[in-house]
Amino acid sequence: MINRNRDTAVAKKVEEDVAWFIGYNLGRTAINMPDEYSPFDFILSKQVSGLHVATGIAEFRHRPSTLIDDYDTFTINKVKIDKLRDWGREMKIPAFLMVLWKDTGVMWCKVRKDYKVVEQKRKVQERENDRAEQLYEIPISNFKLLMEYTPRLGTRPILLTTIK
Repeated sequence: MINRNRDTAVAKKVEEDVAWFIGYNLGRTAINMPDEYSPFDFILSKQVSGLHVATGIAEFRHRPSTLIDDYDTFTINKVKIDKLRDWGREMKIPAFLMVLWKDTGVMWCKVRKDYKVVEQKRKVQERENDRAEQLYEIPISNFKLLMEYTPRLGTRPILLTTIK
C-alpha cells in the first residue's frame, strides 16, 4: 500500500545525502538499492585491489517529524529486520539500521539479535484497517550518532563516528 503521508522525493533526497556522506567520509561506496528489487536500502562496499568488496548492508529510515527524546524505543517491521539480519548472515557482513530523526543526525545500530516484539497500532486513520504487523522495539540506547545532518546545499554533513 502506498503511504500518502510520505514525501517520496524528499525521502529519496535524504537517502542520497546519506549515501554521499558514507562514500565521502567513511571510505565506503554506499550503493542505494532500488526499492522494488532489494530487501534493504544500501549495500556498503570498499575497494580492495581494484575490486568492490561488500562490507555491510543497511536499512535507512527518515523520521522528519519525530523527536528522538519522545520515545525510549524505535519500532520497525519485524519481518524487515529479520530479512536484513538474515541477508547479512548469508553474505557474512554486518547489517545496520540507520535512522534520521528530526532533532538529531543520522543514528545507527548493528542489527544482531531479536528485540522485544509488539503488535502494530495504526495512528494514521486511512491505514488503521491494514493488517496488523509485528514490530521490533529497538531501544534508543542501542543507537550511536553517525553524522550530523544538514541537507546538501553547498555544505556537507559532518563525520562524528565510524561504523566498525
